Amino acid sequence: MTSTDFSNLIRKLSALDNQACQEVAVTAVKQAGVMVQSQARLLISSDTGALARSVKVKNEVKENTATATVYTCLLYTSDAAD
Repeated sequence: MTSTDFSNLIRKLSALDNQACQEVAVTAVKQAGVMVQSQARLLISSDTGALARSVKVKNEVKENTATATVYTCLLYTSDAAD
């Protein structure tokens, strides 16, 4: 996204009412989280695929702030360090 595209997006969002703007922002953050999750899965090299499958996205909306956290709970060590 170029700075011009970003400026146009901000201008269009400013024309929306507050509730609609929040819904658009939450949807965009959720989609961005899914994109990061997909890229993380592609970059993980694994024999079994368990680590890639364990990559999850947690979406939260608190006090006008939307977040998407990409995480895994698996402990993983690389054989490359040996």
